Amino acid sequence: METKIENLVVTRNIAAPVERVYQAWVNPEKMAVWFKPNERWRSVEVVAEVAVGKPYHITMTHNDGDVFHLAGEYTDVVPNRKLAFSWQGPGEPESSLVTVEFRSTSAGTEMVLTHERLTSSGQREQTNLGWNGCLDNLVAFVEAE
Repeated sequence: METKIENLVVTRNIAAPVERVYQAWVNPEKMAVWFKPNERWRSVEVVAEVAVGKPYHITMTHNDGDVFHLAGEYTDVVPNRKLAFSWQGPGEPESSLVTVEFRSTSAGTEMVLTHERLTSSGQREQTNLGWNGCLDNLVAFVEAE
């Protein structure tokens, strides 16, 4: 049986300059503030050196004590324009790929996140919920900065 590959695209328009939005992604302390899908996650730790070929690790702790680990490495870094990184969460046998593109607009920034190589519609649905929660937090964080 062939695995169907699912892709996810999420767009946000943010009332903040591209540089501020980009910094929220590449500064581990800033990312730890907004990178959680909802308020039930009590802490986030981000360890990252944003450069092609360098790894990152994200650990999120849920209010019920569950711990969620994500890891990958950066595959493309164009400051203030694009970030791409592999993504592997718990129980995922293979990594997927996330690309975040930043475009300056008259109102601030258009950010397009594409998450490729998801292996099922269920994984796509869960990933969509997670990214939408995280990106809502990102928008609130950078617009308030």
